[in-house]
Amino acid sequence: MRRGFKTEAKKFAIEVRAELGLDEFSPFDPYELAREYGIPVFKLSELGKDPDARCAAAHYTNGRLAKFSAALVPWGEGRFILENDAHSRKSRHNSISHEMSHLLREHPFQEVVLAVDGCRSFSKELEDEADCQAGELLIPHAAALRAAELDWSDDQVAEFYDVSVPLARMRMNFSGARKVIANKRSFRQRIAQGWSARSDRQG
Repeated sequence: MRRGFKTEAKKFAIEVRAELGLDEFSPFDPYELAREYGIPVFKLSELGKDPDARCAAAHYTNGRLAKFSAALVPWGEGRFILENDAHSRKSRHNSISHEMSHLLREHPFQEVVLAVDGCRSFSKELEDEADCQAGELLIPHAAALRAAELDWSDDQVAEFYDVSVPLARMRMNFSGARKVIANKRSFRQRIAQGWSARSDRQG
């Protein structure tokens, strides 16, 4: 990931959330973001209802659905997202946020494809950027700090932000939120102890 991207991703996530009327602490709906940008989301289970989408998506799924989560697919002059709705809703929230992050960060679209085995064929740097941006959209840095202040477990973070537990754990670790809050509490405790000791001496 290029230097400075994490800082950019934090600021960009706040701007995108503001477009949807959200602050840094509210749960984020990636489907609403897709609608805001005019990106249809098709579920694999519903492809039979739309022959155009079924035809366009055939290459991207390649029959290996267990590995496939979601893809941003070119169609004419537009784009749509194809998602594997066999995955849990919470996992799909991350997948849709990831694909929208590719779009929002204007990653070179010709690279956003799947390889013949159904896995992503994309530069690792841009994949890492999309992962980082998606994480900031779903659980911003400030939200992770607040969750740490509230002593929320990874399960509680996942439940509130409607994401998977592994994603919640990754965001809490990636942000360093719990370490930051622990250091603040330790500092405050040392200050309080210092004042207490001074009061005792003066008394």
